[in-house]
Amino acid sequence: LANFWTAYAGSPNGLIGARILAGVAEGGLVAVATELIARSRRAERIGGYFVTLQTLAQCALALILALYAVPAAGSAGGFIVLGIVCLLSLVVAWIVPDDYADLPKEEQFGNVATVPAITALLSIFCYFMFFGAVWAFLEPIGAQFGIDGRTVGLMVSASLAAQVIGAMTATVFEARIDYRFAITIIGIVAAISSVLLASGPGLSVFWAVALVMGFILLFIVPYQIRMAITADETRTAVLLVPAAQLFGLAIGPIAASLLIDAGNFRPVPEFAAATALASVLLLGVFVLVARRHGRA
Repeated sequence: LANFWTAYAGSPNGLIGARILAGVAEGGLVAVATELIARSRRAERIGGYFVTLQTLAQCALALILALYAVPAAGSAGGFIVLGIVCLLSLVVAWIVPDDYADLPKEEQFGNVATVPAITALLSIFCYFMFFGAVWAFLEPIGAQFGIDGRTVGLMVSASLAAQVIGAMTATVFEARIDYRFAITIIGIVAAISSVLLASGPGLSVFWAVALVMGFILLFIVPYQIRMAITADETRTAVLLVPAAQLFGLAIGPIAASLLIDAGNFRPVPEFAAATALASVLLLGVFVLVARRHGRA
């Protein structure tokens, strides 16, 4: 309903109201999915399956919108297609379990207000600040270094495929790689990628960085879930992982925009590199604190 409303919104306030309604509904659906994943026996692997299928669906839908819906009916057509997809999803809604499985331990939201849980969530928040900052300004960053917007758009589309590959790879290897090692390496790769963007790269390096960032974005998710489970054995902290991710994606561009001066976008990837390193440092703090609590 919110997407159909968006397609036919006749005023800015109506458009804002429609997107607020859509956001609330989408947040509720994410909460249901996250709760189901958190209560599963292999939360990390199920989380990998979730982000893989989610990104595959995004790729397919983005292709349909770009090739058919938007050229034929503009942005309104795109939102109509989104509304139809939402209605079609109701066909399989009956498959969703009507109750949650029991948690390994009694659920206590007080366990989230602990140093290990807070540190783990802050690490996740900082990592997604890195991605949100770079991705929001990828086109103007490219333009500053002589790369046209159409090429950057192709990079973003190709990065969706890289995200799928990253999610699938993590799903296969999540049980074989220690979460501390994975998060550390990915954070370092993220920082190096951001530094390369800030250095005024050529077209080939820019392409490589975009694909690498797409790959690591979802590759890290199962390991972040494992970190949150380690921080809080009741798995209550896991329920806040999507919130930490979304807040990072939202705050990253806002914070980075404050550093832009007279059309110079170089500070954006520099800021992203700092947040990626901050996420690794917070992981180190988490490991030290968790060891004191006998969890790492």
